[in-house]
Amino acid sequence: MVNVAADRENVGCKVVQQSGIQCFNCKEYGRFAKECRKPKRVKDFAYHKEKMLLCKQAKQVEMDDSNVILDSPDMCEDDIQNEQNDVESDDEHVDLANLIANLKLDVDENKKIQKQLKKANTTLAQEQKECKIILAKTSKSLGESISVRDSCLVAL
Repeated sequence: MVNVAADRENVGCKVVQQSGIQCFNCKEYGRFAKECRKPKRVKDFAYHKEKMLLCKQAKQVEMDDSNVILDSPDMCEDDIQNEQNDVESDDEHVDLANLIANLKLDVDENKKIQKQLKKANTTLAQEQKECKIILAKTSKSLGESISVRDSCLVAL
């Protein structure tokens, strides 16, 4: 007879940990991610920091292996080009910041104009209702006047 509960308790044991079966979601040993019922683990700051460090270490190893002479003319030209790129990048950054500031001002101005137009539209809609009421009263009054006039003409 197989005891499932006991087997589940032994899933995290040293044998399973040594075999390397580990869930990517919850970092527990003994199951694969597709079998995991826990929500996926968020790739947080620590995850990205660790990946960046690994990339930097790999890049450093490549640099060490490639026998680069740091004072070579190519390296100096690269440094000058990098400095120029930095200056251009800073200029672009300033230009983008100015553009964003101008766009924010335009948005604020457009919101004010939109508010004024909405207020004017409301006022005009109210005036239109009042004019329709006056027109209806005038039409009714005119109809009555015509009816009285026709009565008078028939009586003469």
